[in-house]
Amino acid sequence: MYYCYLRAKQYELLAVRSCLTKIVQKNMAIIIEPVRESNRDLYSCLRDASNVDARLILIVNPKCGELEGNERLAQDLIEGAIELYPQVELGFIVDDTTSSTQVISFFNIYPQQAKSIVHKGSYVNSQQLLNLELSDNLFKSNIFIDGKCSASYVSNFNQTFKVLIHDGLNRTQTNAGYANNIIEFFSDLYLNYRQLGFQGFGDFSIVGDHFVEGGGQAVTAVIHLTYENVDHTEILVHHFLSDPRVAAEDVAILIDEAFEKLEAFVTNQRPDILNWSSACQELIAIYNTPGERTNLAYIKKMTIKNHFELINNIL
Repeated sequence: MYYCYLRAKQYELLAVRSCLTKIVQKNMAIIIEPVRESNRDLYSCLRDASNVDARLILIVNPKCGELEGNERLAQDLIEGAIELYPQVELGFIVDDTTSSTQVISFFNIYPQQAKSIVHKGSYVNSQQLLNLELSDNLFKSNIFIDGKCSASYVSNFNQTFKVLIHDGLNRTQTNAGYANNIIEFFSDLYLNYRQLGFQGFGDFSIVGDHFVEGGGQAVTAVIHLTYENVDHTEILVHHFLSDPRVAAEDVAILIDEAFEKLEAFVTNQRPDILNWSSACQELIAIYNTPGERTNLAYIKKMTIKNHFELINNIL
C-alpha cells in the first residue's frame, strides 16, 4: 500500500483532488499535515474525498506552518474536518519530545475515528504506545519517517501494520543546483519495503520533506518529473531547468525554457510516459499551444499528479 505525505498547500490539495479516482482504485492513503489557518482548500479536498471514500489521514498536531503550536486552532480545524468527512482518519506525530499525556489524550479525544501514529523520532515509552494501539479497535498503522528512528525502535511495533516513508527528493539550496544532477535516483522502496519488514511504503511526492513558505522571484524554473527506469527496477526523478542566468527573468520565459527540455526528453527518449501520465500530456499540450500560459504552482500540481499516476501505473 502506498502512502503519500503532503502538507496541504493549495497546489498539493488540488493534485489530490484531481487524482482521487486513481488513489481509491489502488487503495492509496494520503497523509495531510495542515499548514494553513484558512481551511477552505483543505475542506474542499475533504468533501471530494468523502464522495469517493478516499483514505485521508489528517495530522492533528502539525509541526510546521501557521498551525504549529496552535492547539486550539488545530483542534477547531480537525473538528470541522470530522463534520465534513466522518470517516476521515487522524494521525498524530510523535518524537522524543512527545509526552505520555499528549499521546493518551489523542487516543481519548477521538474514540470514533480511525487513527495512525507518525514517528518523526523515537517516542520515549514505546511499550505504552503499543498497548494503546493494540487496545484501540480503530488503530490502523505506525508510519515511520525514514532516518528519524532506529531499526530496534521500529521493531517494537512489529505487532502492527508498519509503513516506511522515504524522502526521494535530493533537495538543493537553489533551483539552479539541480543542474548538477539532472537525472537522479528517487526510490526503489516500492520493490523492497516488504523485505525491510514493512507492510506499506510511501514518500513526500516530488515536494520533499522540507517545508518552506513561499520564496523570492525565480531565477531558475524547474520541473521535477518522476518515472520508472527502463528496467522497472527504480523510480528516477528528472529535473528540467530553464537556461542558466544570474538575474531574475519573466517567469513565463523561464517556464517555456523548462517546458522545451521536458517535451524534447519525453518525445525523443521516453514517449511511453504519455501512456500512463495524463499530467505529462497536459504539460506538453500547454507548451505546444500558442499563447497558452501557466504558472509554477500549476506545474507543481501537475508534477504531483504525475507522481500519483506513476504509482498507480506501477501498482
